[in-house]
Amino acid sequence: MKKSNKMANKKSLNQLNRLVVLIIPLVVGIGLMLAETFYEVSAGQKREALGIAQYELQIKNRMKEEVTKAVQIADFYYIHNSRALSREALQLEIVAILEQLQSEDVGYFFIADYQGNNMLGPSKGNNFYDIEDKNGLKVVQELIKKAKEGGGYVTYIMPPIDSVEQVPKISYVMPFEPFDWYIGAGVNLSEIDTIKAQISREIHRKNLKTIAITCAMIVSLMVLFWLINNRFYKGIKREIHMINDYLDKSTVEQATLDIDLLHYEEMSQIGQYTVSLITKRNEDQADLETFNTSLEEEISEHAATIEMLNNSRRRIESIVSALPDIIFIMDSNGTIVDSEAGGKQWMGKAGEDYANSSVYEALPSSVAKSCVAAIQETLKSKGMFTYEFSMEEGEGRTYYEVRITPYQKDQVVAIIRNVTDAKQFQLTNEYLSYHDQLTGLYNRRYFEEALIRLDNALYMPIALAMVDVNGLKMVNDAFGHQTGDQVLRLISKAILAQCTMPDGFVARIGGDEFVIVCPNTNEQEMEKLTNDIYDAVSQIREELSVVSVSVGWDIKKQLEQSITDIFNKAEVIMYRKKLTESQSIRHQAVQAILKTLNEKNEREKIHSERVSIISRMIGEAMNMNYSVIKEIETAGLLHDIGKIVIDQDILNKTGKLNEEEYEKIKKHPESSYQILKSIDSYASLADDVLSHHERWDGCGYPRRLKGEEIPFIARIITVADAYEAMTADRSYRRSMTKEAALAELKAHAGKQFDPTVVNAFERDVFDKL
Repeated sequence: MKKSNKMANKKSLNQLNRLVVLIIPLVVGIGLMLAETFYEVSAGQKREALGIAQYELQIKNRMKEEVTKAVQIADFYYIHNSRALSREALQLEIVAILEQLQSEDVGYFFIADYQGNNMLGPSKGNNFYDIEDKNGLKVVQELIKKAKEGGGYVTYIMPPIDSVEQVPKISYVMPFEPFDWYIGAGVNLSEIDTIKAQISREIHRKNLKTIAITCAMIVSLMVLFWLINNRFYKGIKREIHMINDYLDKSTVEQATLDIDLLHYEEMSQIGQYTVSLITKRNEDQADLETFNTSLEEEISEHAATIEMLNNSRRRIESIVSALPDIIFIMDSNGTIVDSEAGGKQWMGKAGEDYANSSVYEALPSSVAKSCVAAIQETLKSKGMFTYEFSMEEGEGRTYYEVRITPYQKDQVVAIIRNVTDAKQFQLTNEYLSYHDQLTGLYNRRYFEEALIRLDNALYMPIALAMVDVNGLKMVNDAFGHQTGDQVLRLISKAILAQCTMPDGFVARIGGDEFVIVCPNTNEQEMEKLTNDIYDAVSQIREELSVVSVSVGWDIKKQLEQSITDIFNKAEVIMYRKKLTESQSIRHQAVQAILKTLNEKNEREKIHSERVSIISRMIGEAMNMNYSVIKEIETAGLLHDIGKIVIDQDILNKTGKLNEEEYEKIKKHPESSYQILKSIDSYASLADDVLSHHERWDGCGYPRRLKGEEIPFIARIITVADAYEAMTADRSYRRSMTKEAALAELKAHAGKQFDPTVVNAFERDVFDKL
């Protein structure tokens, strides 16, 4: 019995050992799988965090890259066009170019100046210099600060335009120093959060997949365990028969030991095989994951490279389309290997159609020949070569600039640009810098530079003639500056028509002064030239009788003579002639002005003559001497000469004058003064004529003189002018009777009129009229 129990215990112990041997591989396998699953989940979380960080870094790097390229493009365009375009035009062109470079890689571009004015971007046309974000950050000022430091990132929270929703953003800015601008790119961080969520979902999906695979493998191992265990128990009966047979042959202890060894070895082999299978699967899976990771990285790198190339291609296409250029790639013989024109036409066909053509097909033969020479020079010097050419196109000449730069070993890039506007601007500036705008003659700058060039023995003897227009100021005062300008244009044409000598020219060097430069000219030729000028100007005087000139000249015959001394001597001679001629000419001018006024308005002629007669009679009644009476008579005749500058429609208006018209009428005493004061024989009368609308009580015009402050002759003309005006018909009223007019004079004596003059008029003049 005791022996039987011992055998039973050993048998139970053997079965437990067998069960342990079976469970150990199962537990080891499940433990390895759970450990692997935990590792994969942890690694997935790390990949999630790393992926999000890499994505944010990638976005920042792309923003910085795009902004850097935008600034480089703006710099390139500024450098190549700063001389051809104005500052404002350059700014508009650069904004237009960068507007077409909006990238899909970043949210948006923006451009603003250091005062906060936005030229491009969501805030275009606005100024948010002092605006703060949700956290109190002055965003624009921070962007400007980063730009002035050379570039940087700014994170802030601001609502979009036309919205109140607070949106987190990040921007990168760089300075554009030529215009004190900053150029930047921005991204809404809410868009980045969306990408982050996508990355998280992808990582979680992979983790779930790993867990599912692990569970499936655990179930598979359990099924395998069941199959092995079932097989094991089926074998127990066979083992029991083997044990009984063995007991018949040996001791119980030896049999138990042999059976334990037999089955332990068998179960160990099964466990080792299972572990080796799991280990091999893990190794294969690790290799596969490593390969997949490497493949994904390589694919990602290739995709990034392709995207970068596509972006670069799109960017280049945008730049070419935005710039007004035709681009040819040519070899050393002038064959066009490739062309890019952004859809623009060149010489009657699309620019892209010139690929594989000769430069002689794309350019006129003379220009093409120069282009081939320029290509060879560029390849030889390894530097940029620039030249210009022009062609007759349509109704005018078109100017082009060609820039050639090395490209490859035996190829160059040729950029052809239409620079007609810039060239015309340059030619216009050159013309304006050397020509007088009013007359079209050369100006003083050209005269001084040309005189240096001509001051040599080749042009000896060289003569200089000074021409001065007489009485131009009087013409401006009497007839207006438009008439004065007309006089200058007529005289300049008259002078220019007489100057036919080679290398000679005429220049306007002052308001009313002209100089004539006559190389290889002697005294006889200068005498003839002077007479011809006087004759030409005299023909103008038939149209404008106030026009005249004074001419003085001198000749440089020896090289050692100073050309400046010759000029000064010609000027002195001209002024001497002017002194002897000007007073006579100005007197003629006054008579011409008076004649012109009287011809335009017969009533003014009659009025002036009657005022002159009445003024003379008052002077005689007041016992003035003969010379004073003659001055009174002349002043009365000329007192309204300034009305020559007033529109005839105002002078002849039938209705009441409005305030503006009346103000123009009140200017005529000043115009009369300006005309008369420039002439010696009339200068003493200028002040009398200026004051003939002053009042005794100080309420007159233009200087509001009072009482005896008013010149005596002016007080006489005032009474005579008022009486004549009241007793003559006007366009706006009928005349008054003599008696009514006298009553008005007496009623306003001491207010408007000098009482002494009114008394003399009533006593000795009234009855004679």
